[in-house]
Order: sequence, then C-alpha cells, then structure tokens
Amino acid sequence: MECLDRPGRRRWSLRWPLSFFLLGLALLGLLMLACGGAPVAEQFALEPIDYPDLATIETVARQQLEDQRQGLEDQRAAATERLELADAYGSLGELYHTYELFEPAMACYRNAMLLDAESFVWPYYLGMAHRRQGNYEAAAAAFEVALQKRPKDPAARLHMAEIQRSLGAGGAAAELWREIVEVPEYGAAAHLGLGLMASEEGDWQGAVDHLTVVLEQQPQASSAHHTLAQAYRQLAREELAAEHQALAGTVDVEYPDPLMERLESLAVTSGAYLRRGNRALARQDIEAAIEAFRRAVEINPELVEAQRNLALAYVQKKELDAALEVLREAVARHSDDLWLQFDLGTTYLAKGLNAQAVEAFEAVVAIDPQLSQAHFNLANALIAQDRWADAQGHLTQVLTKEPDHSRARYLQAMSFHRTGDSPQAVRALRRELAATPESVLMRQGLAQVLIEQGKRADARQVYAQGVKLESVPVDDRLQLYYQMAELDWKAGRRAQAIQVWRQAVKLDPESSEARTALGNGLQLLNQWPEARQHFAKAVVIDPLNAKAWRAETNLWILDKEFETARQRLDEALAVLPDDPTLLNTAARLMSTCEIASVRDGERALEMARKAYNIESSLDHAETIGMALAESGEFEKAIQWQRRLLAQVSNSQDRRLLRRLATNLQLYENRRPIRTG
Repeated sequence: MECLDRPGRRRWSLRWPLSFFLLGLALLGLLMLACGGAPVAEQFALEPIDYPDLATIETVARQQLEDQRQGLEDQRAAATERLELADAYGSLGELYHTYELFEPAMACYRNAMLLDAESFVWPYYLGMAHRRQGNYEAAAAAFEVALQKRPKDPAARLHMAEIQRSLGAGGAAAELWREIVEVPEYGAAAHLGLGLMASEEGDWQGAVDHLTVVLEQQPQASSAHHTLAQAYRQLAREELAAEHQALAGTVDVEYPDPLMERLESLAVTSGAYLRRGNRALARQDIEAAIEAFRRAVEINPELVEAQRNLALAYVQKKELDAALEVLREAVARHSDDLWLQFDLGTTYLAKGLNAQAVEAFEAVVAIDPQLSQAHFNLANALIAQDRWADAQGHLTQVLTKEPDHSRARYLQAMSFHRTGDSPQAVRALRRELAATPESVLMRQGLAQVLIEQGKRADARQVYAQGVKLESVPVDDRLQLYYQMAELDWKAGRRAQAIQVWRQAVKLDPESSEARTALGNGLQLLNQWPEARQHFAKAVVIDPLNAKAWRAETNLWILDKEFETARQRLDEALAVLPDDPTLLNTAARLMSTCEIASVRDGERALEMARKAYNIESSLDHAETIGMALAESGEFEKAIQWQRRLLAQVSNSQDRRLLRRLATNLQLYENRRPIRTG
C-alpha cells in the first residue's frame, strides 16, 4: 500500500502481503532460537530448493555450483548453529544469482533470512533478484527490510530510489536521491536520478542543472549526454544540444556497490570474464582487461568475442605481436569468421606487414564481397606494396557502395598517377577540388602530382589558393603554408619562403610549429637573433617542442653564450628529461666548455650515459669519452676512445678518424677537451 504523510506528498512503505510474510519469517526464527539438540534445519520451516538443471552451464561453473550445493546438504545434516546454515543457504543463493538462476537464488535468500533475521546482505540480494525480474513491489519490500538493518547505506538507498521510480513513486525516489547527493562517490548517481526525474516532469532547466553536475563529477558517463541534449533542445539552445548529442554514448554513472561487486566476482564462466574485461577496457584499465579476456579464452577457446577483445586490448597497449598471436590462433580455429580475419588484417597493417594484410583482407572479401571497408583496407595494403594497379579494382568497389568516400576518391585519383596516367589524375583531383575546395587532402594530392610532373609553379598556385580559403581549418591552412614555403626554399626562393612562414605565424601566432618552422628558415639564413626569439616563443607555447628547444640552445652555443645555453638546457631537460639530443648537448657543453662555471664533469657523465642508453649513436659515445676526461677519469676515457676507434677503423670518413685520434691523444696526455 501507499501512504500519505501530508497532503500531496507520497512516501514509500511496505507492500503488506510480502512484508508480513518476511516479518513472519523473522519472528518464527526468533521463536525457534531456544530449540536445541537436533540439526538446526529441523527446527525451522525452511523452503525447499528447486535445484535447476545445470547441463547447459560451463563445466567450471557447474562444478562450482555442485560443490556449493553439496556443502549446503552437509550443513543441513549436521549444522547446529543457525547462522552457519544461513551462510550456507546464502552462499548457494549468491552463486545461483551470479549465474542468473533467480528462482532457486531467491528461495535460498528467503531461507537465509529466516535463519538470520538480522542480516542486511540477504534481503539486499533478494531485492536485487526481484528487481532483475521486474517484480518491483517485491524488490521494494525486500530493500525496506535491508534498510531497517542499515538505514544509511548509500547503495541500498540508490537501489530503493530507482525501484520507487519504477513503481511510479517519484516523490519517494526524489527524497532518497536528495539525501544522497552529498555522499562522496554516490552523488553523481543521485544527481542523475534527479536529472532524469526532472526531464520526465518537463523541468528542463532542473534536468540541465543536475546532469551538468553528473558530468562534472564523472565526465566519462556518456549516457547522461542523451537527456542533457534533449533538455537543451527544449530550452531552444540548439548549439549545446548538438554538442551533447555528439557526445552521447552508453557509459553509465558508476558508484561503489560492494555487495554486487562481490557477487560478480564469484562468477568463473567465460562470459563473466568477458564482461569483466569489457568493463576494464571501458575504463582504460588495459592490464585488467587483458587478464580477464585471457581467462575467458582459457575457459572457452571457442568464445570469439573474447579473442577479438583480447587482441584489441593488446593493440591498445601497443603490443602488436601479442595481438597477432591471439588473432592467428583464433583464425586457425575459425577461418570463416569475417571479423576475426578483418581484425587480423587491420593489425597486420598497423604492424607494417603489408603482404600478410593483403592475404587477410582477401580472405575477408572472399567471405563477404560486399564489405566496402574490407575492400578499402585491402586497397591500402596493396598501395603500401606499391601495387596501385591491383588496388584500383578494390577502390572502385568502395566507391560503388560509398560514392562520397573521400579517401577512396583521393586514392583512386593517385592510382591514375602511379599507373602512368597523370593527366587523368590531375583532371580527377581538379574535379574534386571544384566540388570541395576546402579538401586539403585533394589539394595536397594535386600539388604532389604537379610537382612530380615538374609543374612547380602550378603546384604553388594550388597551395596559395588553399591558404586563402577561410573555410579550411587553421591547422590545415598552416600545413599548406609549410608545403608552399618548402617548395619555395627548394626552388632557391629563400626570401619568399621566409615570407610564407611569416604568413603562417601571422595566421596563428600561438602555433608552436609555425614559429619553429620560421625559426628554422631564419637560422639557415644566419638571422640568429630573430630565429632565437621564435624558438623561445615556441617553447613557451608548447614546452614539449623538442625541436625548438634544441635549435634555440644550439644558437646560444654558436653565439658563445655558454652560460645562457646551459641555463636553457636545464630548463629544457626539466620538461624533456629523456630527450637524447638535449642530454648529449648538455653533457658535451658541460664537458668541453672553456668557461669553468659551465663545466660539471660528474653531471655531464651521467647525462652522456643516459643519452647513449636511449640512443647508442657514435656522437653520444664520443661525449661519454669527453665527460670521463672532464671528470678526471683519463684511463677510462682512453679505453673508451680506443674502443670507438677500433669500431670505426674501416670508416672512409678521414675527418672522423682524425678527430677521434686527436681526442685520444689529449686523453693520453691527461688533458680534457676544450672548445670555444
């Protein structure tokens, strides 16, 4: 029944028939406490369990259930403590619940409640089982019993609120949600409930307020974007509605539910491990996902979804060899599975194994000749082998299904060029640009074909037309500027190239890449002060711009501003501690500088060794010898330098051999290297 505690306000209450039944069970349990002697099972009117047929359940789970059932039977025959028997019934109920065998699970829970009237766990699980079956009245009654044991449990209150909403008792649900909104880790779920309730009642601003909080607390909860988009649409805020609709997904709000998490952890089937892996993958816990998917495959090697997801997890971890091993084994078992073959081909492509990718995608199109994405990937694999003529037929297949596939149209045009029909390629690309002048891909393709035809002026014009189009995104226009400047530079029009780079910086003064490009050009023209200014600005904009850091510090060294160079190198290495070139530059400066305050042999040796461990180049190896000498370790420096000379003894580079020999002689004379 439903009660009114004041006019117009509803509150949830017991549904009398089931509630009296549960209360009766509890009282009967208390009355029987005094009975002793016989096994406790004989002292209570326990409900018989209709044990289900387990023939269709995986062997590992079937054995788990049978062992637990036998344990219950043993307890029924021998247990003299009611709580022991309650746990035996409850534990078997948990396993049945885990495998969605709800009827025997609920019978076990009711017996456990009869034996242990003070338990919070068993009515909680009983309520969840009723809820899964859509019996919301019974679920509400069970949760009311649970909440009598733990009135403030936030997970139980959230479940009760959702059940009350399903029963149409919105006021009771809202009251529960309002009591939870400030509880850490549960507030987002409560705000979600209030936001959904507000939207159902037409309170669109209220829905926006609550759902905005949800996404502030859990940005990954993409399911909230659906209702938020609807609310903004109703408020005539179409731009925000479109923004949230584009972000809408299926990831729900998360909150701790220790009891249900325990229930899920009991499952040992391949499907259970698959679900755990999927959840781990969704939250980007790749290691946990791999472990779960691996267990799923071990239990059921025929579970294709687990094999595909295990390979996907390895790909996300950038372990392509492991992904290929999984997929090859899966394909060996299921050679006619289209998507396994597709994933295998995609992974081969990512690995750069193009011949194998061709074989895999040929298998895919043999299974489904209509799958345009397979034809497209096969074309890409063929093109990677420079088999443009073979790719043409597959590109035609793609465009027959998807005439607007821009990448396929681009590759088809380029295939004309690569197979000897450059005029047709130019015509095709010009047609594409006439239809979509903002297409940077087509513009770059046309310019490339023209350059390879020797028509550099025409190619420059193609770039120049593109940079004038405001419909082209700024980043794309910057790329066109860079390519136009490179074309000018290679043609010897260096002043014109500098002007183009300046236009790129003017277009986006906050582009670290644009300033680096301009700085590089100015540096090559020996305009070092201005070049250095652009490099310095580039690293302010993007402190991870290693190219700009390297260029700027080198210019300070070339200008013999060694103290400034060391200071800037320290600043660069603070944000890029593993950049081998910066490490080597700093180590060499601190090993060889003529200014004593700049030198630091011990630190230089540490940096030089680190650079060499990251990138074992001859240049880095030389610096180790310099740092050893600066540190006074001349014997080690001599041995190191002799090894270097032995390694390059067959080199035709006489200057290199002379330099190494000269430095060795300095070390033998107990002298470090000094450079101006």
